[in-house]
Amino acid sequence: MKKVLTIAAVAVAMFFAGSTQAQNGNLSVNIGYAPQTFNTVTTILNSETNSSMDMTGFFAGVSYTSAVTSNLCLTVGLQARYNYGNEENALLKFNHSQFLVDVPVMLSFGLPLGNDIRLGIFAGPALSFAVKGETKIVGKISGNDDDEDWYEDGDDRQRFDISGAAGLSLQFRTIRLYGGYRMGFLDLNKNNNIKTTTQGLFVGLGYVL
Repeated sequence: MKKVLTIAAVAVAMFFAGSTQAQNGNLSVNIGYAPQTFNTVTTILNSETNSSMDMTGFFAGVSYTSAVTSNLCLTVGLQARYNYGNEENALLKFNHSQFLVDVPVMLSFGLPLGNDIRLGIFAGPALSFAVKGETKIVGKISGNDDDEDWYEDGDDRQRFDISGAAGLSLQFRTIRLYGGYRMGFLDLNKNNNIKTTTQGLFVGLGYVL
């Protein structure tokens, strides 16, 4: 965990240092839609059971892009992301929510398509830290509710994730539209019999300051 914190701190430091010192880059403000799926594999006596949970997600943040060559750029971002989703059975409703901080580091290759238009392809890793996660359980008959903290002591969920992302972008002057796919590399469940990973698409809109 300390290593992940160190890497995240270095990435954020690079972001702010680059935004104030480099002269061949730009700062952007970004918002977007990023649904996420939790895929879980449970193993009991050599028998595997697969399940998934879908959550709607939105993000907002800033990013700094620095030119490496005329066509190659490095982008470091800092964004907040909020996920929410609902499940239910005959007796209970489950309202899930999660708040995360992401630090994506993307390498992109861009090609000009004409005056003020640029097409790009990007890929790279992203560090994620779950600040908060909880499930509100509501009884359909009784109406009673209870809150379950995902990351309290004794819970098996993991706050940190490292994911890989890839996608395409299209920029017209100061407006940038981008989208892609991301996949988590880490097991987010500490239980040896349960493995949970994440995946999801994302679409974003950026404004270059």
